[in-house]
Amino acid sequence: MSNQMKVYIASPFFNSEEIDRVKKMEKFLGERGYCVYSPMRDGIVLTPDATAEDRLNTYKENVQHVMEADLVMVIVATKDTGTSVELGMKVGQWETNRATLEQLKHDDPDILNEYDKIILNQKTPRMISFADNGTNLNVMLLGAVLKHCRSWEELSNYMDYVDKVGIENADRDEESITSTKVY
Repeated sequence: MSNQMKVYIASPFFNSEEIDRVKKMEKFLGERGYCVYSPMRDGIVLTPDATAEDRLNTYKENVQHVMEADLVMVIVATKDTGTSVELGMKVGQWETNRATLEQLKHDDPDILNEYDKIILNQKTPRMISFADNGTNLNVMLLGAVLKHCRSWEELSNYMDYVDKVGIENADRDEESITSTKVY
């Protein structure tokens, strides 16, 4: 697989702990050769007195990058509604694509190509959650991800697997999902 996988980092960055975690994720993913979009680094930095136009442009830019991403890396060590919205957008995109393919398959099974069949066999969107601080997670978030990683080593091992099989073929790691405490 080409390492030019597009990765979007969904994460809060409102305090030094969150900023440090995002910077470490940017470095981690960049060193793997991925095309990384990080709103903290690459987006429009909003101030409390940002104009309505700047706020709308930030929203539109982030939506575009979420939708174009092959993988959304969701940092959930702290709660953030913006991160939840980004996760929800990717889930909605994936669900819509699958519903369209299901309808095409129903209407004419021969119309689907091999990639379409791969998408239909996927159990979740192409998202990975990460929290290196033992945070309990919401069951809805865990239902939407391929894997929940609790450490940088665990994330590195899973990304080695993703690099080997390709993000489109990556299997859901049920053990990481079921062993994570939920709230």
